[in-house]
Amino acid sequence: MKKFTVCLLIGAMAASMLTGCGSNGGSSDSSDSKADSSSETMTIMMNGSDSDAFMEGYRKIVDGFNESNEYGVKVEIQNITNADYKTKLTTMMASDSEPDIIFTWPLGYLENFVNGDKVVSIQKYLDEDEDWKNSFNGGILDPLTYDGEVYAIPTQQSTAIMYYNKAIFDKYGLEVPTTYDEYVQICDTLKENGVTPVALASTADDAWLVSQYIQQLSDGIKGEDLFNSLKDGTGKWNDEGMVEAGKLFQEEVNKGYFEDGFTGVSREEAQLQFANGQTAMYFNGCWEISNLDKKENAAEAENISCFLMPAVNEEYAGVEVGSVDTSYAITKNCKNVDAAVALLKY
Repeated sequence: MKKFTVCLLIGAMAASMLTGCGSNGGSSDSSDSKADSSSETMTIMMNGSDSDAFMEGYRKIVDGFNESNEYGVKVEIQNITNADYKTKLTTMMASDSEPDIIFTWPLGYLENFVNGDKVVSIQKYLDEDEDWKNSFNGGILDPLTYDGEVYAIPTQQSTAIMYYNKAIFDKYGLEVPTTYDEYVQICDTLKENGVTPVALASTADDAWLVSQYIQQLSDGIKGEDLFNSLKDGTGKWNDEGMVEAGKLFQEEVNKGYFEDGFTGVSREEAQLQFANGQTAMYFNGCWEISNLDKKENAAEAENISCFLMPAVNEEYAGVEVGSVDTSYAITKNCKNVDAAVALLKY
């Protein structure tokens, strides 16, 4: 679950078009390589199936590293689907059979492996390479830092966004909302014309999307201070800002802003409804770009654009649900940490 709130410019989404999260189907596969058969093998476990659009970019990176690295290392990709990833990795960690490099989420998830002495500190490698260390945006390594030590390297920043169908907006004379009131007016106009405003997934595996939507409402009600207070334990979940966010969401549900039976709709189903023009908007994250850009899955891909959800209180505009994303940690099982660090740099 991505729950680290940061202020991000929408232009930063372009950096994440190569990658994504939330996977369809599953397989285990290894990247082809021109490395010599006598090369040392190093495995990297990724959260996604081999057929996911973003994996093509990772395969190119791994193949390039295999051809050019000075360590005589051949990297192999192990694909695990999003639904199975946490269970698989926990089982492997418990039996000391984890791969050399693992995909990880930040904050509390990675902290468990840090406390269990399962992952390697990357701090000294960052300190030894100032150019690499300074190449990251300010604060980006903080959610991957414990007791002053960095334990994983992110490959992107992500933010939750609202996708919209430009053709449907144009048909009803709608423009991208800049305030929450304008957003409500758009939803009301769409409902009046028989159009479902928003596709939102909410099955057990995808309930984090509803959490993000409500968190986005609360960010726009009381800002980042509310989130930080909940994170550090000084705030309470029945804070008036959270209560107001819950009430606003319930009002939206009662007005029919979301697809029928949305509590039983999966992420894949919600995505397909939007991609096929059955809803005017779709709440998810910039990690969905590669999936929506698949022409075979998105009949109206050329009509898709996006905007950041406007704040309920304008003073908190720009406080968005976001995260460092697609981070990788080196496990204590890795016998060639220098090579693993070189791959993360590459």
